[in-house]
Amino acid sequence: GLRATPALSPEVREELRQTLEDLGQIAEGDRSALVMAVFEEMSHEEIGRALGVSVGAVKSRIFRARLRLSELRQQRLVRSNQ
Repeated sequence: GLRATPALSPEVREELRQTLEDLGQIAEGDRSALVMAVFEEMSHEEIGRALGVSVGAVKSRIFRARLRLSELRQQRLVRSNQ
């Protein structure tokens, strides 16, 4: 049967909120490729077909999106330590 989703801790909720906010700051094409790869578990080939781009472009978009997320997270950490 269905199980109730356990309540998220305040820390996990805040990290999720920040990640969603960060995703909003990533270029749309890069964000779309990352979301398809991570959350929809699509292959690079499937993403390429869906977005009308080559597999190489998909890989570049995912790389850029992950890099940007990392940069945004790092900036947040620096700000919180000041």
